[in-house]
Amino acid sequence: MFSSDPSSQQGNRGVTTRPPAVALAVIDSSDGEQYDKVTGFRIGSSNPARVYINNQEAILFGYMTRISLTEIAIQYGAQNVNDYNSTITIGCFTPIAGVFVKAIRLTIPFGFYTGPRLGNVLGNLLNTNAEMVDFFGPNTFSVDIGGLSCGTGLAGVAGLTLTTNNSGFIIQTSSDIGRFSILPYNGSLGGLPKLTDDITNMMGITPTVTSLTSYKIVEGGYSSMQYTSFIDVTSTQLTRNQVIRDGSSKKGGVGSSLLARVYMDNEDFRARVITITYDDESKFIGSTDNAIGTTEGTLRREFAYPKQIQWNNTENIDFVDIQVLDSKGRPLFYSPSATAFPDELSVLIDNTADIYITIQATEN
Repeated sequence: MFSSDPSSQQGNRGVTTRPPAVALAVIDSSDGEQYDKVTGFRIGSSNPARVYINNQEAILFGYMTRISLTEIAIQYGAQNVNDYNSTITIGCFTPIAGVFVKAIRLTIPFGFYTGPRLGNVLGNLLNTNAEMVDFFGPNTFSVDIGGLSCGTGLAGVAGLTLTTNNSGFIIQTSSDIGRFSILPYNGSLGGLPKLTDDITNMMGITPTVTSLTSYKIVEGGYSSMQYTSFIDVTSTQLTRNQVIRDGSSKKGGVGSSLLARVYMDNEDFRARVITITYDDESKFIGSTDNAIGTTEGTLRREFAYPKQIQWNNTENIDFVDIQVLDSKGRPLFYSPSATAFPDELSVLIDNTADIYITIQATEN
């Protein structure tokens, strides 16, 4: 026979179940900046992606058994062409098929690039590089994206803006005698130093072994135009009581300090839209690209089911050491706080895009 007392139907007469109490710690990367106490000038060059804050007082204290990262907001100022990836290596071949002569490494100026703008700058570098021109003789390089020219709008109409949904690059030489190839950044051809990254992957032209060692045309696949496809938020301090280890398909894994991963994508499918605008002479003058990371912006993620990290209930959280890493495990790229150019009597103020994080502590 069942009781009509609602409380008894829960198995504990007269006991009301309540959700556990929680507390929040809100972290602002700008709190890690240092200033001269006398003059007030900002000093040092702290990276917002490397947050270490110790105020000599507890940030969170009380009876805590679990902590989790519940929300992150990023003022995204990481240029997609930066000190990590700003080069491309080109191999030069003689008219005699397959005979490698030399390699040159071109450097793209730092900045935010749409696909078409990067293609325009790369095409200009290829056409003005002295070594390349001397080797190939009379020659012109062209760079297209999605079937539209990143230089002169041969396929377009003067003075109009044209649109494509195809992000693939095509690099072509007009030379009848010379051939080129795109070389790996981590290879040793040409005696150039090995690097850890370049722009080929985000352009969709990753150097790959084929039956051709050199070519006149290279056509790439999907071009993300993202220097990093995701962001990992890690902390040695906040995960030090974690017993289980995080896993990853990447060799070496992500260790056991991962708080959250933020993917540089939308939750819903979004068609790629790229535009190129030409002037009255059909020359490239501007472009847009809706790929995340091709321009400054803000990125916010709230985790409905955050990772729950074990915490010792007798310990406080006295300081934070949070790193925001790119897909290769490097701190998210930020320029120095200030760069002076004495010859031009100018200064560049940078490194002012901050990161905000919410940490939740739970009593059980």
